[in-house]
Amino acid sequence: MNIYKTVFKILRSNRGTLLLGVAITAFIIFAQSGAISTDYEAEARKADITILSEDDSPIALELIDYLEEEQNVVQLADASEKGLDDALYFEEISYIVTIPSLFSEELLQGNQPELIVRTRPGTFSKVLVDTSINQFLNTFLLFQRNQPDASQETLLQQTRKTLQTEKNYQLDSEYNQRVRKSVAARLVNLLAYGLFASIFSAYGLVNVSFNRPAVRMRNNCSPMSRRKLSRKVGTANLLYSLVLTIGFGAFVLYFSKIQDVQILGLFVVNILAFFFTMVAFSIMVTSLTSNIDTISGVSNIFILGSCFISGVFVPSEILPDIVNRIAAFTPSYWFIQNNQLIGDSPSFGNDFYQTFGLNLLVLLAFSLAFLIVQFISTREKGLDVLNKNKRTAR
Repeated sequence: MNIYKTVFKILRSNRGTLLLGVAITAFIIFAQSGAISTDYEAEARKADITILSEDDSPIALELIDYLEEEQNVVQLADASEKGLDDALYFEEISYIVTIPSLFSEELLQGNQPELIVRTRPGTFSKVLVDTSINQFLNTFLLFQRNQPDASQETLLQQTRKTLQTEKNYQLDSEYNQRVRKSVAARLVNLLAYGLFASIFSAYGLVNVSFNRPAVRMRNNCSPMSRRKLSRKVGTANLLYSLVLTIGFGAFVLYFSKIQDVQILGLFVVNILAFFFTMVAFSIMVTSLTSNIDTISGVSNIFILGSCFISGVFVPSEILPDIVNRIAAFTPSYWFIQNNQLIGDSPSFGNDFYQTFGLNLLVLLAFSLAFLIVQFISTREKGLDVLNKNKRTAR
């Protein structure tokens, strides 16, 4: 019992360090949880869009005026490629439309002009704005085909009058569910950093404390065997990690506002698989080294770095292919892939479960590999100690 009390005393005295990752993750979750609201079940709001025009004709200006009435047009201070990418990424806007220089010319010839469009992935704004643009173009073309002798000004007046009707859009239940799942997946992804860093730090701090020369010598003189001591320390660390995973996982799932039992169950299974991987990795690294600087470096470089390249903080879709290939060698990548699979899948059929199960197997394979390395390392250390004792006895 004294061993358990000592371990929890060590953890309690370092709670600031242990809970730093959890606190950072909780802050991000609070900031992002506003994306899930009852607004998804209400009428669709106007989309935040930016219009770039290379055509100053009356038709192009009329289209811009119409979009300003239908949507919320945002004027960006920086209209460069980087500025536009940043505006989309930081959600200042959700839709960018560029009106080409030959827009009015093609329209007057009876053709459907092609606009250059860029949007944020997984947003309903594309449907809203595309609908508005198509309504304008189709209405103009309809009047033009039926009145070939009408002037451009007359056609624009008729188009404007026809489109001056109030329109409301209702988001259907399937879209609401998909949005909730997608945002929930992004929130659960954050566990890859906060939970992983806290569990690994706990194992590292306890390992360093019990491997101090004075403590190790005193334990060697105690009636408790080294194997029993290691087992009790490991049990205390495992208990702490399990309680933290249950508590923090429940916190994240609560803020995801997912009520479907099947979806919640899939997230829980994925979190548990990742839990075993985190524990196995922590045991392996702390069995190889008891240097606090090395442990801190692994936490700051490997865990944080793997989260960046795996898609926790930056969507993996916008990362280069080479980065995604490198990320595949980290367990965080497969944990996030499963979360995204849950969030993006419209239904859960055989194909879904095959992919989901394969990703779980990869996570468990990581766990097994880490434990094998830890077993070999512990065995080698045991043999070294045994040989040393034999030489001393001689």
